[in-house]
Amino acid sequence: MVPCYSVESHIEDLTQEKFSLQRALEASHTLAESLAAENSSLTDSYNQQRSIVNRLKSDMESLQEEIKAQLDGAQDVVELWPAMQ
Repeated sequence: MVPCYSVESHIEDLTQEKFSLQRALEASHTLAESLAAENSSLTDSYNQQRSIVNRLKSDMESLQEEIKAQLDGAQDVVELWPAMQ
């Protein structure tokens, strides 16, 4: 027969382990919620930055086209200048 104090001690050990595991689980849930919130915030920030980058790329392409058009116009003037003299 198993001594009574041994069973009681084992029950107490299991109870302590259960509470320890519950605290660890709660901490894990808290960390998971925190990480999910941080991930959401980082995703929003990334999307905003991507939007800004896309707008800047579009602006840069427009400016490049405008510069090319002005260079073409200037080239036309250079080519026609001798005939205008």
